[in-house]
Amino acid sequence: MHTPSLSPNASQHATKNAVDLSAASPDSPSVTSTALMTISGLMSSEEKIESGLPATDFTPIHDPASGFQPSLEDLARAAYRGHHYSDAHDFYLESLIQHKISGNSVAIARSLTGLAKTAYRVGQFQESGEYLAEAMPRYQELGDIAGVIRVLENLGQVAYRLEDYTLSQQYYQEALTASRSIEDAESTAWELAGLGKIAYRLAEYEEATIRCEESLAISREREDQRAIADITLCLGRIAYRQADFTRARERYQECLEIQRTAKDSKACAWTLNNLGKAAYRLEDYLGGLTALHEGLELFRIMDDQDGAACILENMAHFAAKMGDIGQAKMWMAESRMLVREIKNSQASAEGRTPPEARITIQDGA
Repeated sequence: MHTPSLSPNASQHATKNAVDLSAASPDSPSVTSTALMTISGLMSSEEKIESGLPATDFTPIHDPASGFQPSLEDLARAAYRGHHYSDAHDFYLESLIQHKISGNSVAIARSLTGLAKTAYRVGQFQESGEYLAEAMPRYQELGDIAGVIRVLENLGQVAYRLEDYTLSQQYYQEALTASRSIEDAESTAWELAGLGKIAYRLAEYEEATIRCEESLAISREREDQRAIADITLCLGRIAYRQADFTRARERYQECLEIQRTAKDSKACAWTLNNLGKAAYRLEDYLGGLTALHEGLELFRIMDDQDGAACILENMAHFAAKMGDIGQAKMWMAESRMLVREIKNSQASAEGRTPPEARITIQDGA
């Protein structure tokens, strides 16, 4: 299989089986067990690599009498699950050195993908891409098609994050061809979703709908609720862009029900924001404001000032439409105060929160 060359603008991503990112950008390709991504929890590149958390015993639970000793990879995985990414990186790096000495190609590839995912988690995209570029020929030499597919997916996601949509599309298309050749339904659904979201970013809404509907059909057949939620959310955004606000609202509501069942508070909060936006366009100001209030409470419980600032600004627009200018000014002032408290020009809806999460940006007046 030919592998597209790794460009400086698209060098990264992590691996499919070892990743459970439930939140990056609200518009990122879905977080499934298939590949590294996130709808709301991706750390920004400005954040430090060190976890800043108290020292933790990462040793997996085991029976001392059995003589079992956790490997460096065991420790790395445990640290990663605990969000101690700096420690996970160190363990994976030590593991990689050991495996290179022993010449274990399978383990080398595995450690490289582990390093890639931890680097991605802390926003070190160039480093993550370098690890993936090193891992790819290992998987190819081993004849591990599934491994090659994972790397291609991850490279596609990295290119997507870096807004190199042409390269991202190339990676996802090649991964899709390979997945279909081995009848891997999970990966096929994942890659179709990725292609759909690229088309969405390019404002090719008909193509985006076709790809996402294909992905959704596979995910429904597999009863993959997480994937269903992700794709219905994307289809909601597509419908919104096409000014089909009723359809968008239906999609968002379906997504929200799944997220509630999964008790994914952060995802719920952002979907409630989307529901509010759709209601705003349908002039259902009371219904939309109710959704935004619920989303705001979730953000406050999570101490997510970024999300709270965004929703408060949207609520201000509702109040203005409802004729309560005084309340609109209060909510707008509170939003701006949160932005100042964060003391980060990348905070709130003006930065880390996607511009389209706001009512007044990219949506018209």
